[in-house]
Amino acid sequence: MRIRFSSRPLLSSPSISCRRSFHHAFPRARTPDHPIFENSLEKTLEEHRSANRQSLIRKVKVGPRVTPTPELPEPSTVPPEPSVEEPPKPKSPQQASTRNRNSKTEKSSTRLSGARKHSAQQRIKWRPRGKNGQRPWLDHVGPHAFSSGILQLDAEIRALEKYMTPTSQETEAIHRVVSEITQIVDKSVRCPLQIIGSRRTGFQMSHSTIDLMLHVTDPARSPNSIRKPSATRLKNLRHYRKLLVAVSSALKQDPNYTMKIDEAPKAGSTAIHRPTGLQLHLSCGEELPAYVEYTQDFLAEYPSLRPLYITTRLILETRGLFGSAKSSVDPIALQVILAAFLRMNHGRFSRATAGGSYAEPLLAFLHTFGSGIDLTTTGVAVDPPSFFNADSVKAAAATPTAPSTEYDTEDDLLPAYIRGQRALITAKKNAAVQGNKALAERLCVQDPANYLRDLGGSCTRTVEIQSAFENAYTRLEAAIDNWEPSDPRDGGPLSCSILGSALRANFEEFEARRAKMVGKGEQFDQPLGTR
Repeated sequence: MRIRFSSRPLLSSPSISCRRSFHHAFPRARTPDHPIFENSLEKTLEEHRSANRQSLIRKVKVGPRVTPTPELPEPSTVPPEPSVEEPPKPKSPQQASTRNRNSKTEKSSTRLSGARKHSAQQRIKWRPRGKNGQRPWLDHVGPHAFSSGILQLDAEIRALEKYMTPTSQETEAIHRVVSEITQIVDKSVRCPLQIIGSRRTGFQMSHSTIDLMLHVTDPARSPNSIRKPSATRLKNLRHYRKLLVAVSSALKQDPNYTMKIDEAPKAGSTAIHRPTGLQLHLSCGEELPAYVEYTQDFLAEYPSLRPLYITTRLILETRGLFGSAKSSVDPIALQVILAAFLRMNHGRFSRATAGGSYAEPLLAFLHTFGSGIDLTTTGVAVDPPSFFNADSVKAAAATPTAPSTEYDTEDDLLPAYIRGQRALITAKKNAAVQGNKALAERLCVQDPANYLRDLGGSCTRTVEIQSAFENAYTRLEAAIDNWEPSDPRDGGPLSCSILGSALRANFEEFEARRAKMVGKGEQFDQPLGTR
């Protein structure tokens, strides 16, 4: 379910007195009295309408209603069953509301079932065959003369980052695929391609999707225009869909690609490069998404963000709790959550680049988001970094921070981020009142680029995510308590792993797909890519 906000998100309506002063501030031409025909009301109204139309500053022509083109398929819906004439039965308001919620749920599930089924086939199976799973990252651990379990966990986190980072051969394969698809797109639509997503922000992993954006220029939104129309208006969405259809048609003629056009509301297309198994996602846009700059700044501020992101993502991914297709947290939301945590604890952990440990912030994060707070009622903000809930928003609204200069309403005394947090919390409270538990308990992450947007909107498995974090924290703590130093004279890999107690995954399929990407090993039908 999509959160709906008012059309005026950041500014509240002025008071009556302000409205009057505002209107009287501009002189207006006095409209002459219109004639009144005593015996003909219709003639009187027509005369008044004609006079009013002549006094307008800008005439608005109302044209016929625009209908979608065949290239914009409507979401698939189940045809209604034939109705049988029966006497209506009285229904209580509770039954009626329940029936409406069920019908909305059925429609949304019907619309998203195809996309989720397609994405589910692209997931890597991490389920362990043995008790503890596999630990391939231990090959990247250096001399293991560790004096404590915390130091060994830190070394394993660093080794996991190296293991999950694309190799030079994989990077070359990715560049070849991007170059090949760029030539195909240039011949079909002549729009420049830009790399977005994790492979641009620095959070790329070997199985990350290649996100590409068709840079589309919108003349109506040029920098010279004063009043820019919406970038998501119907005309633009039609143009985007036409471009994606043209690109899909061009790629379908190449036997190395398979294509799928995503459904609304987020228009895009998914391509699979068969020889390498790489997944590509194409979208259209006028400029780079706002999250690209934000996540790049977060990573520059906190270099530990990348290894912590890789570790926490695998903790969720190995349990089937990662990605919007799984009704869980997506990469951008997880990166923002980690950045908010590091900002809230700025100075608490020594910088890993200066000899600090990644283990301490990982354990603190898992404890805080596992059992320290209740994410079903508490939101996460990164700008400024904080947790917020109904009580904190109410307290902030009761103590405004700055005096009003233009309006005399209490809403205008609040900062924009507080008004955004209040809107997000209000949406959760209204969902709880209506009995929509999934919406009321979903993950709430405030977008730093748009305070009224919830980055966790796709995550309705908040309770399961917190349980996974709590379980991982418990296992890591137990492994550290039971840690015993190993003999560095052995010269081989570590005999026991602390991080493996939290992951417990099977990396065989992951390794096979990495081999396929560089032209080795067996050929798999499923692509390598989950963003």
